[in-house]
Amino acid sequence: MLLSIFRLATTFLILTILISCSSPAKNSSDTLSEEQDTKTATEETIIVTDSTNTEIVLDKIPERILCLDPVCLDILAELGIEPAGILQTMADWVQEPHMFGEQGKRFSQIASVGQLEPNLEQVVQLKPDLIIGFPVHKKTREALKGVVPLYMLAMPETYSKAIANLKTVGQLTGKNVEAEAAAKKFLDKLATYKAKSPKNQTFLLIHSPAGNLAVFTDKALNCGFLNTVANCLSPEYDSSLVQIHGGVPFSLERLTKLEPDVIFISSNDVDNYGEFANYSDSPLWQGLTAVKNQRVYGANPLKIMGLGTRGLGLLLDKTMPKIYPDVFSE
Repeated sequence: MLLSIFRLATTFLILTILISCSSPAKNSSDTLSEEQDTKTATEETIIVTDSTNTEIVLDKIPERILCLDPVCLDILAELGIEPAGILQTMADWVQEPHMFGEQGKRFSQIASVGQLEPNLEQVVQLKPDLIIGFPVHKKTREALKGVVPLYMLAMPETYSKAIANLKTVGQLTGKNVEAEAAAKKFLDKLATYKAKSPKNQTFLLIHSPAGNLAVFTDKALNCGFLNTVANCLSPEYDSSLVQIHGGVPFSLERLTKLEPDVIFISSNDVDNYGEFANYSDSPLWQGLTAVKNQRVYGANPLKIMGLGTRGLGLLLDKTMPKIYPDVFSE
């Protein structure tokens, strides 16, 4: 139990700081050209501008890529690229069936300092051509200046931005065809669910770190994305209270006023969207319609967060059959 709580806390510590340190979009458009700029200076040299407006120069298409965050892993999985290294904190995640499965067990792992910065000596030993992270890894970039380039992604706030990240890394790695194919597969899946969804059920996404309760709002990637195919309840909130991951602190009293048909909870105690039968003994919780109808499910926090096109596709495949069991099969 303590290990589960530690993993959950660590996961959201990383995600929270990543999002908080990401640079805001230049404007409301989701187009790639306004997020990042990629161009080829010569046939060999690639010059790119990342989400921090920093110019990165690559002498060749990178083959050995080191990932410092789950978003990078999602993208590489879509492109069919095995990372040359990952942080130890992502060891379990990389082995998820929808990511790299069994092959993820052999990926080199890098110890982290304070859960965020990688061990620089281990990084150098792996000899990566490129490191992909977020603005939170600024210290790593500075320490490795002139040794290995570090490209900083934009934190996806919408599924369109997740597609933009995918295509950007596709250009960086010479995997344009694979990126386009993955994007099309994702959009086709989304269109299929849109066409068949009756949108007559409501659901709630709960983030539940140890000792706290929060509800994902329409500002969160997962709730906003699922709203295109279903009815994700987003409570009224003060924007100043919205947490980094798009959630707001909540109480069971307020939860009773929302009365969702289905509830999904981010948790390491119940995974793969299994039934979460023992979340709370409170009479308020036990009185909820979703609880009485046994329609409360739990999953690994990263599976509920989404973060990339592969993760968002999994989110659709796992939640829609729970929301509309008469329409979609698992």
